[in-house]
Amino acid sequence: MIKQEIVEKIYRDDHVSFVEIEKILKEHNFDYKGDRVIHHEGCPHLIIWAGWNEDAVEIVAGVLREEAICLQTTHNLTYLIDGGGLDLPIAKGVKKYKRDHWLPMVLRTEEKCRKNK
Repeated sequence: MIKQEIVEKIYRDDHVSFVEIEKILKEHNFDYKGDRVIHHEGCPHLIIWAGWNEDAVEIVAGVLREEAICLQTTHNLTYLIDGGGLDLPIAKGVKKYKRDHWLPMVLRTEEKCRKNK
């Protein structure tokens, strides 16, 4: 039910941030807080999101794995508008860093991600 609501929001609204996903989790009284960190797969010091537990991370991983959904970089203002973000230096693109940096990303449909490449 939560996963389906996230997918519907992505198809309806596009550019869905992790802050917006947290709002959906809260609406369902889902205990999402924890110490898990979502890293960029090729760059371990690029942090996509943090502060969730394994169950919450698995919901988003399932959406990305099972649905036609992808992650795309976005401007950090997207997160400021949505009311959140990470307290890390902001990455200036996908590259290897020696220290942790936040790479703001949003969830979009794969079709829309392909159009923006």
